[in-house]
Amino acid sequence: MTQVKSNEFRVLEVETGSFEDGQGEQREYARLVVCEREEYELLESVGMLERVEKVRFPVVQYDGSDLSKKVGKIIVTDNPDHWFFRKSKVETGFGRQETQIVG
Repeated sequence: MTQVKSNEFRVLEVETGSFEDGQGEQREYARLVVCEREEYELLESVGMLERVEKVRFPVVQYDGSDLSKKVGKIIVTDNPDHWFFRKSKVETGFGRQETQIVG
């Protein structure tokens, strides 16, 4: 997404999965696949929803609960730019870390 026009997003779907952390334990994760509410409504009015620009919001401290009830809901964020350019140090192996965009 090149420019954020609003701070209201519609949840389109939920992605969940699991991964193995550094200690060998399975951890669950979830992401909300969202789009800007206004863009969704405009494209829906002309029958072109397949053209909507999707963004994945990570769910922080996901506990494995069912998020399917969130699909179709509107999310309002204080600072939407925070979601698109959040960086974090990621372990790349052999004691090295790199800064990557994670959200």
